Parts: sequence; structure tokens; C-alpha cells
Amino acid sequence: TFLIHMFPEDLSADRQQYITLLKTHDNLYFSVDADHMMFDGQTGLLYKYEDESVAQAKVHFLADYDRNEQQLLNSALSRYKPLIEAVPDKVMWGTEGGTEYFYEPEVYDRTVKFSRLFIAELDPVVQEKFAYQNALTIFGEGER
Repeated sequence: TFLIHMFPEDLSADRQQYITLLKTHDNLYFSVDADHMMFDGQTGLLYKYEDESVAQAKVHFLADYDRNEQQLLNSALSRYKPLIEAVPDKVMWGTEGGTEYFYEPEVYDRTVKFSRLFIAELDPVVQEKFAYQNALTIFGEGER
């Protein structure tokens, strides 16, 4: 099993080629994380402020997110919706929560909100597949 995970601008350059690869290789999958969905053209918001203190990063993230939510959503849908709907059994959502400020309640809540807004705009037939079913199918439930 191979999982493709890449920067948003790389996918945008060659999306159709990745769709073809995903359609022709049964063991190839693609993950889209919330950080890459909240991409502002330069970087994802969950890493944009990683060099700042947690308190400063949180304030900057919240201001950036709240000011640009719809623009970020439109951009993410433009970039990822064609991929997800072309290969609905091959693409899955993730969080990419690697920075300390991701775990601040307000940042985490915005990330979940954004993910839900994004998923709600997908074809209803693929929503649950992208949100969790594909991950369960590919990786199982894991250990409890």
C-alpha cells in the first residue's frame, strides 16, 4: 500500500496524472490533510506560524482563518474536489496536527469546522468515504 501525500501546489500542477495513477494502481491512495486544505497560496495555516510562541501563533492563526475562511474553502474545493470525486475510493482526509498551536481549542475547533465545511461541499456519495470510510478500509480500525 502506497499513500501519496504532497504539497497543494504540486497536486495542482499535475492533478490529472495523479487521478490516472490512482485509477490504474489498486494499491495507491491519496491523503488530503486540513493543513493543505487551508493553504493560502504560500503555506498551510497549521504551519504558517510554527516559529512563533503558541500564544502568538494561535492569535495569528485565528485572525488569518477568520478573515479568509471562504477564500480558503473555495481554493481547497477547486484543488481537491475534482480529485476526490474522480477517485472516491482512493482519497482520505487527515488533520496534520504537527504544531503545538494546533492543539489550542480554538485552533482545533476551526480546523474541524473547516474540514466539515469542505466535506459538506462534496458529492454526498463521497462524503463519508473521504471523511473516514476509506481510511478504515485501507488501514483498519487500529488497536484500542
